[in-house]
Amino acid sequence: MSILTKNAAITVSIRVFGAILIFILQIVLARMLGAHEYGIYAFVISWISVIGLVCTLGFDTSLTRYIPEYIQKKQWKNLCGVINFSFRACLIFSAVITILVLFIIIINNKFDSYIAFLYALPLITLITLTNIRISSLRSFKMYVAAIFPETILKPVIILVLVSLYYFLNKNISSYNVIVFQLISAGITFTIGMYFFKRTIKKFPKCKQPEYQPRHWLISSLPMLLITSSAYIISQTDIIMLGILGNMEQSGIYSAVSRVSEIAIFFMAAINFVASPLISESYHNNDTEKLNAIIWKSTKISFLLAATSFVIFVMFGNNLLGIFGGDFSVGYYALMILTVGHLANTATGPVGVILSLTGNQFYAAKIMGISALVNIFLNYILIPKYGLLGAALSTVTSTILWNILMLLKVKIELNINPSIISALSHEKS
Repeated sequence: MSILTKNAAITVSIRVFGAILIFILQIVLARMLGAHEYGIYAFVISWISVIGLVCTLGFDTSLTRYIPEYIQKKQWKNLCGVINFSFRACLIFSAVITILVLFIIIINNKFDSYIAFLYALPLITLITLTNIRISSLRSFKMYVAAIFPETILKPVIILVLVSLYYFLNKNISSYNVIVFQLISAGITFTIGMYFFKRTIKKFPKCKQPEYQPRHWLISSLPMLLITSSAYIISQTDIIMLGILGNMEQSGIYSAVSRVSEIAIFFMAAINFVASPLISESYHNNDTEKLNAIIWKSTKISFLLAATSFVIFVMFGNNLLGIFGGDFSVGYYALMILTVGHLANTATGPVGVILSLTGNQFYAAKIMGISALVNIFLNYILIPKYGLLGAALSTVTSTILWNILMLLKVKIELNINPSIISALSHEKS
C-alpha cells in the first residue's frame, strides 16, 4: 500500500498544481474572450477532444492492462508489439478521421466556429498520440513523466503565449487561442515522447516484436466505448448547448463544468496510479491486495469529493464570478454536477475494475447506453431549461452507469468497491 500512497501523493500533487494552472488559464481566457468567444473555444475544443479520444481505439485504456501483464510474464516481444501497434494504428486512424472532418467542415463553412475548427484539426492526431503515450508511461509506473508535460508545461506555455499576444494586440479571438493550444501541444508532445523513449530503453530490446492485432483490437474497442462514452457524457452538454442553445451558454457551462471537475480530479489521479496495480493484483490472484487498493482508492476519492462539494455550496458563486459577471448564473448547474461527481466517487472505481478484469464488453454496453441516454436527455431538457437541463442530463446518466457497473462488479467479481463497503472494512 505504500506504493499506492506514495505515487498517489506525487500524482495528486502534480494534478493539483496543474489544475490550478488550468483553472487560472480558463479564467484568463474567459475574461479576455468574453462569454461568446470563450463559448466558441470551448465548443471546438470539446469536439476535437472527443474525436481525439475516439481515435485512440481504446488503447489508452487497454495498454494499462497489457503492459503490466506482459512485464509480469516477461513477454518482451508482445510488449514491444502492443506498443508499436497501438501507436501506428492510432496515427493512421487519426489522420484518416482528420481528413474526413476537414471535408465535412469545408462543405459546411457557414457556422459560427468555422475558422476555429480549421485551426484545431491538427490537434486530433496530437491528442490521440498523447493519450497513448500517457497510458504507456503510467503502465510502466512512470507517473511523473506521463502527466508532467500536459499537466504542467502545456497550460504554462498557453498562458505565456496568450499573455504576450494580449499585451501586443488587445483584440484576441477564439481561433488565436486555439493556435496557441496547437503550439503548446506540439511542444509538450515532443517532450513527452523524449521521456517515453528513455523509459522504453530500460526494457529488453526486441528486434522481432510479436503482433496480435485482432486480439488487441477485440479487447480495446469495447474499452474505447467505455472511455469515449464517459468523456462524451462530460462533453455532450457543452457541445449540445452550442447547437441547441447558443455559444454564450456553452461558454458559461464550460466554466461550470471546469469548476465542478475539481471534485473528481482527485479520483482521476488516484485511479491513474491504481489502475496498473489493480491489473497486477488481479492477474496475480492476490485478492487481499486487490481489495485493499480498491477500498483505499474509494475512501480517498470520496472524502476529497465531499470536501469539494461543501466548498462549492459555500463559495460556488464566488468561484464562478471570477470568470466574469455572466458566469455566476451557472451556480445551480454547478451544484447539480457536483452531486453527480459525488455519486461517481461513492461507487468506487467500477469502470476501471471491469475494464481490467475482462468485463470490458459489459462495461462498454453500459457506457454506450448511458451516453445515448445523456444525448436524449440533453435534446429534451436543454431547450426548456438551458444550463440546468444540461446538468441534470449529465448527472442522470452518470448515476445510471455507476449503479449498473457497481451491481456487475458485486455479482460477477464478488467485489464491493463502494464507499459503504470501504468504510465498513475500515471499522472491522
